[in-house]
Amino acid sequence: MDLLVNIDVPDLAAAERFYGAAFGLTPTRRFADGGVELGGSPVRVYLLENPAGTLGAGAEPRHYERHWSPVHLDVVVEDIDAALA
Repeated sequence: MDLLVNIDVPDLAAAERFYGAAFGLTPTRRFADGGVELGGSPVRVYLLENPAGTLGAGAEPRHYERHWSPVHLDVVVEDIDAALA
């Protein structure tokens, strides 16, 4: 099992600078223009650029105000059928 941390951000470049300066995370992989994988922590962190107002997994539009969590976790398993059982 592997755990991934995904963080929606409104500005990818600014978020990359912030997480680099605050936590020492460094880019290990880029996904087109809208995502970056950061290394340097026990789990991989993905910054995903999504503008405010766009819909994610649910009916609530994204906003980046206080108390709205742009973070979701993914659990990666080798065998999805075994994990579901």
